Amino acid sequence: MRKPTRAEIVDAIKHEWEMIAADIETLSIEQWRKESLCEGWSVGEVANHLMYATKFPVVIGWRGSIGLAIEAMWHRHPNALDRWQTEMAALGPLDTASRLRSSRLPFTARFPGSFGPRGGFFEQVVHSEDIRKPLAIRRAEEPAENVTWATLRTWARIQYRKLKVKGRLGFEAPSGDAFTLSPRIMLAKISDGLIDPDAVVRGSSLEMLLFVAGRPAEVEIDGDGPFADAVRETKLTV
Repeated sequence: MRKPTRAEIVDAIKHEWEMIAADIETLSIEQWRKESLCEGWSVGEVANHLMYATKFPVVIGWRGSIGLAIEAMWHRHPNALDRWQTEMAALGPLDTASRLRSSRLPFTARFPGSFGPRGGFFEQVVHSEDIRKPLAIRRAEEPAENVTWATLRTWARIQYRKLKVKGRLGFEAPSGDAFTLSPRIMLAKISDGLIDPDAVVRGSSLEMLLFVAGRPAEVEIDGDGPFADAVRETKLTV
């Protein structure tokens, strides 16, 4: 599958915002206050969480460093994060939709290269589904396949470390595109194709992306033995 350019990933983030903005501006207050797939966060809070990473370094200042910014984005500084989301959610869905459409890019998507934008795309897609799924809202369209696939390759390697049993894990899309993760001391090794996997995750690129984010996903997991069982049982939460 063709590797996406940085510009394509950035465009995909913007398109995700436009689609979720169109969805949330139709919500009632009851829907806005319903719990999302992120435990303890309402739909409205998650909708505003999509914009939290656009505020760095404004929210914490350069003094906090990029490391602190990343920690805050991944929920390790919940007080400031929760307070800001709650305050913004109180303004309602129409206000949030308007701010989404005019928001600057997440700070990760402003990094040079493609890794940061892939992180921004991962955040936007997963949290958009955290909003849609509890409300039974169907996406207007699937995200760009090559952007989703490239993001899956990146984040599957990161999430692989959470499996307690080591083995070779394959991912295969309906198109036939596939890759295999193998254990090594640091980040998992990635190889194109299915290379003697101990377990294989199969589904659309979007559903497999949700799987590695620890969300309910329409995927099939094939394989026998302790490693395949660990893949089925481990919640790969971010």
